[in-house]
Amino acid sequence: MKRRNLFSTIWIVIISCICISLTGCRTGSFSTSYGKGDRAFISIISGKQYRGKTVQVFIDGKTFFDVKVINEKQSTEKHNGSLHEIHPGKRHVEIRYKDKILYSKTIFLSSQQTKIIRL
Repeated sequence: MKRRNLFSTIWIVIISCICISLTGCRTGSFSTSYGKGDRAFISIISGKQYRGKTVQVFIDGKTFFDVKVINEKQSTEKHNGSLHEIHPGKRHVEIRYKDKILYSKTIFLSSQQTKIIRL
């Protein structure tokens, strides 16, 4: 009789452990999908004339930010952190240095595209 109670108790403990361990795990199939962000990039490079100088970049005449122009030879070395994110699509990009317009052009950027602008 004691042996039977002991066996029943062990059996209940084993079944309980299995149930607890299965409820703590995610079983079944899960699907996740990650896409690339909806963004494009511009990089501004120059030879000797503007390298190392800070220019203002205007996007669609509304948004502007300051950018340090990198050397044209350094532009191939992982861009040196000089990629600037903008929204893809048709954009009017204007680059100024000391109130002088260096670049003014309407460009089209697709998602994940990098446009290199040479001054």
